[in-house]
Amino acid sequence: MGQADIHTSYTIAKNYGIKFYSFILNREITFFGSIKSLENIFDIENNPTKVFGRQDPIMTFSRVGRSINLTFYVPSASVKGAQRNLHDLNKLIQFQYPAFKKSGQANTISASPLLKLKVANLIYGNGGDPDGSAEDSGLVVAMTSFEHKFDFSGEAAWVDRENSMIPMGFEVSLSAVVLHSHALGSEAGAPALPDRDNYPYGSGVMSSDAGPPDPRVDGVWPAGVDPSFMPTVDDGMPFEPTPTSGPGPAQDDGGLFGVFHPSFITGE
Repeated sequence: MGQADIHTSYTIAKNYGIKFYSFILNREITFFGSIKSLENIFDIENNPTKVFGRQDPIMTFSRVGRSINLTFYVPSASVKGAQRNLHDLNKLIQFQYPAFKKSGQANTISASPLLKLKVANLIYGNGGDPDGSAEDSGLVVAMTSFEHKFDFSGEAAWVDRENSMIPMGFEVSLSAVVLHSHALGSEAGAPALPDRDNYPYGSGVMSSDAGPPDPRVDGVWPAGVDPSFMPTVDDGMPFEPTPTSGPGPAQDDGGLFGVFHPSFITGE
């Protein structure tokens, strides 16, 4: 079994497919490839307004936009696999084009080529199932750039047939703007998200509401640990630092944390 076979079998078994769904064609395709890079960019817009007598500008919040840059490589473990992957690459390229009302008339666009993108728990619609399909759980996106490349360096493998060149692997790079389908932010002091503990990355992320982990083993403190200085899930922090609006006297806890300043403690 070659490396491509091992990789493909592993990604299929783990459901690590890179999934795309086309609203126009009502079709989903999946590439079982290796992710080379995944970048999430959160574009936070605050509009500054300068006013007389104020040193700093007044910052008026506008929006938080999100875009994704993704690069992945798709290997093939067999000739049939290479043919199937090239066929799906064709389909993914077709996904980038709009729908028209009338054939042959480019001025009658009826639908934009919006897609859903799904990559395990790293790219998915919040509130959806990280194990689900792109159609059911994908993130709605609009592509801003798309490119792919075949390797002709002589080190890459090909299906060599007369008048037919089928690569055994190729690389895809894309950029997309996320079009959110649910509210983002907070309402009445609580996150306004379908699944607040798993945004933007899901699948078993621990809630901060659970508090710190309990260091006790079967209710017993480890040897040499002074419980009076240790927080537990039930007890919370063993003490509250004196509130201060500025530097105050340094405090010494006896060497457990070293000398610290109350104003430096964030409570996190």
